[in-house]
Amino acid sequence: MVYGIAGAYASNLEALKAAGFIDMHLVIPGGAAPTTSSNFVTQCNDLGVSPILNNGNDGISGCAGYDPNDYYSQVAGLGWHAAGGESEPNGEWKAIMANLVGMDYGGEWNCCNDLSNIWVHQMAGEKVTGKGMCAYLETYVGVCGVYLCPDAVVKAAVACKNAGCKEVGLMIGGWMVNHGVGAQPYIDIIQRIEAEGVTVSGVVFWWGHGSDMNNTYNVNAGIARSLQAVWPPEMTTLKNRFTQPQPVEKEAQLDMWVVDSQVDVSVDVAMGGRLKDADGTPIAGQSVEVMHYVNYDTGRTLVQDGEKTTDEKGEVWYWFHGTRHYVLSYYLHFIAADGYKARWAGPLDIYVHQPRAD
Repeated sequence: MVYGIAGAYASNLEALKAAGFIDMHLVIPGGAAPTTSSNFVTQCNDLGVSPILNNGNDGISGCAGYDPNDYYSQVAGLGWHAAGGESEPNGEWKAIMANLVGMDYGGEWNCCNDLSNIWVHQMAGEKVTGKGMCAYLETYVGVCGVYLCPDAVVKAAVACKNAGCKEVGLMIGGWMVNHGVGAQPYIDIIQRIEAEGVTVSGVVFWWGHGSDMNNTYNVNAGIARSLQAVWPPEMTTLKNRFTQPQPVEKEAQLDMWVVDSQVDVSVDVAMGGRLKDADGTPIAGQSVEVMHYVNYDTGRTLVQDGEKTTDEKGEVWYWFHGTRHYVLSYYLHFIAADGYKARWAGPLDIYVHQPRAD
């Protein structure tokens, strides 16, 4: 199961990834420029997590004042993996899906009587198109009181799946733990949804404008760990989860090496990789993931450190900056593309140690 977290900023993205979160949902005001927070996109992609834009909330359209197609073309070009909210009208949703994956956050509409679901309201009678859609649905209300709406959430999840959403999951209000709501009610909702034949893809912990994602995690760490004990984290970015598999035809070779496996911290450790075809010809312009294992409370999981693109020599390089003694086993992973089969290289042990005392 994938775990996401939402907020206006993250004080420590690395800590969130280490806690099993792969989708980072950045909340910005509706109508903000499409280039807003482009540095957040870079940080996420460098770290190997999913940057997701949440820009349509509380009745305000995400691209208010802009042409929708131009707006979301720019958003996709910046490298966001998905975009959406709860307040986009029909035409804006179509523009989102034409350019990148849509992210339906559901939301309050008429309390628990009719939990907001774009496939009942804005997109009634239509189906998912283009790049596809996720639906992570609010489980709570706040205007009519503060409580959960399990019946409405189950109904909304089924509607989203029937409309063609590739991923359907829950949104957990970060403040609900302060109202006595623990992990069990969410476990119950997930089990009820799956009893209806809908696979629950993940959970997003939500707090909106002005909030720090790390603070939201700290408040809800117990709930997160309880859910992860039942459904361990899947650390695959949204971009890769939505990548359409291509026909596998050609063989590829992937090699990796380290320039110096033991050096002082004043010198970087360089790990290199080379991708080539069966005849030894370099394959340029392809994505190669840098991976290593992390031990979570729920078990050992292979996670992405970053993603590199092969140069004209078919090579990628990854640098380590040592600050203490440690050993990590690294892998390189070429995702099947352009007719080439996926390939792994590794493990390769990387050693970094403190300099000797004179």
